[in-house]
Amino acid sequence: MVVIGIDETRRVADWMPDVSVGGSCMRPVLYLEAVAIVGVLWIGAAAARSEPASFPDREWVQYATPKDAGYDADKLAEARRWAEQAGSAAVFIVQSGHVVAAWGDIQRKFKCHSVRKSLLNALIGIHVAEGHIDLEESLADLGIDDIEPLSEREKRAKVIDLLQARSGVYHPAAKEPPSIKRSRPPRGSHAPGEFFFYNNWDFNTLGVIFEQETGKKIFEEFDARIARPVGMEDFHISDGHYELAPTLSKYPAYAFRMSTRDLARFGWLFANDGRWKDRQIVPASWVDESTSAHSQIPGDIAYGYLWWVWDHGVHADAFPHLARYKNFAAQGTGGQHIFVIPEIGFVLVHRGDTDATPYGVRKPISQLAELVLAARVGEPAAGAKLVPVTPVPFANAKPAPPVHIAVKMDPAKYRDYVGVYENKSERRVRVHIYENRLFAYNEQRSNDVELMPEGNDRFFMTAITGSITFERDASGKVIGAAATVFGRPERMRKTN
Repeated sequence: MVVIGIDETRRVADWMPDVSVGGSCMRPVLYLEAVAIVGVLWIGAAAARSEPASFPDREWVQYATPKDAGYDADKLAEARRWAEQAGSAAVFIVQSGHVVAAWGDIQRKFKCHSVRKSLLNALIGIHVAEGHIDLEESLADLGIDDIEPLSEREKRAKVIDLLQARSGVYHPAAKEPPSIKRSRPPRGSHAPGEFFFYNNWDFNTLGVIFEQETGKKIFEEFDARIARPVGMEDFHISDGHYELAPTLSKYPAYAFRMSTRDLARFGWLFANDGRWKDRQIVPASWVDESTSAHSQIPGDIAYGYLWWVWDHGVHADAFPHLARYKNFAAQGTGGQHIFVIPEIGFVLVHRGDTDATPYGVRKPISQLAELVLAARVGEPAAGAKLVPVTPVPFANAKPAPPVHIAVKMDPAKYRDYVGVYENKSERRVRVHIYENRLFAYNEQRSNDVELMPEGNDRFFMTAITGSITFERDASGKVIGAAATVFGRPERMRKTN
């Protein structure tokens, strides 16, 4: 087994922690937004792909029994027990276009974390084919710069370099966890294209370039070009939002919340070379190029264009069933995974609940994928009976967080809250205004979180599961704040 990300088991010490923790010091430096050993990811377009049996219509349908799907019921039950014990929030297994098993809350919209990058990949591919994005254009051509100005050499990085995480631009970025800050190479240490570093600056900037060059917003375009054509059941444009860290960078992260069953449709789209029924949604050549190895990393893992890639035959001793196939995967913090094996028409989606804890699922999800594939004993039965999908709940499921709705607030009122707040352990948070929006900058984590108004003196955070209520004295002056993050209360006093 290859370890590609190790959480240093850091305690969530701040009232406003970064939800993405973990990292690796391998050379080339590799960072995966993961919180434990994230394990093996596999990949690539197989040389021979079986024709898919079916595409779901308005709703997925499920094989009546595991045997109908070509799976052993007892071995599949073993995989489910693993997921239950690991604290999985949802699992969705697709074989030949129908559901083998659905466990947990498959409709709930969990944070996608770095799966977002593979979602953007599909949109970029569509617009490259339509001539709106040129992979050979440089940052200089596109007018890209940042808070700490880019050097002339950095500006020579091309769009294709960003897709491969090879820009050579090591500028601070939004949604950048502490581990990647520590492992980020020095500015100017590598020329564009020569060195792989899993760098949120590259990925965030790709989002800005996409919107600049196409004139389209990411979430609206995802809805129009991907979600609706493949019939996603749960996705709405409002499930996407931008996470800006104005202290660090001009360019926001584009964050998604999506259901497990909708991510399975996305995985099935890529399992079929970007085709959905009789419609080519993402160019097949783009799917093949994106899921081919462009950066080989120690441990035999590889990176394509915003997809992780693994060849067949690798780690056959630890994962004999996985090692039979080439695969590709999207993955994010806390157990957000889409595993795709086109050769056998297989998609596995796993979700961890990072609303309940920043760590989500700590176990390597590759173990679950191995157990599921070990349960596959043959092809689906001809004329197999299909029934509506009935998810089996997990006993350890956490309730969904409360729904917060932002209200309009006069930005002039934000001035009341500006200042430095300190808890009894002398951890400091600086509340500041940027472009008529309110942010809290955690000095220890070196990270901004936007505060969304919910009512008088009450705000919530979209980047993490948290809320904050500012406190006033008898004269109406703001003197402190009471915050709750991941269920943990914290009081802070305003020091200026």
